Amino acid sequence: MSVAASVILIVGFWMGSNFTDKTFVLADVSPEMKETETFFVRTIQQELKEIEKFRNPTTERVIEDALNQLEKLEDKYQGLVKSLNTSNNDRRVVYAMISNYQSRIEILQDVLKQIDEIKNLKVNNNDEIYI
Repeated sequence: MSVAASVILIVGFWMGSNFTDKTFVLADVSPEMKETETFFVRTIQQELKEIEKFRNPTTERVIEDALNQLEKLEDKYQGLVKSLNTSNNDRRVVYAMISNYQSRIEILQDVLKQIDEIKNLKVNNNDEIYI
């Protein structure tokens, strides 16, 4: 199920940046925003792939919590897309969209740090102490 959640998130990110109907998205604001959005989407996808490599019973809870947070941010992003379409490129909405992407990356980087701490704790607990 958790791999399915990751796939859904990746598809959601892709759909969030590539609507096929007449919905105006961040990439439509300017060429710079298109580059920015592409960067964020690729970075998020790479971070998710990296996190999935470390999925195991010990890291499961941390990863699932992060995926839940990402889903909430995706929901907020979809609301921002609607706001962008009604606001006529309001810079505040554009900045909120960028901030949303940054928050996602921060969550994923935090998860990778937590996974690293879990791995280090496990290694330290397995070390034998000789007196």
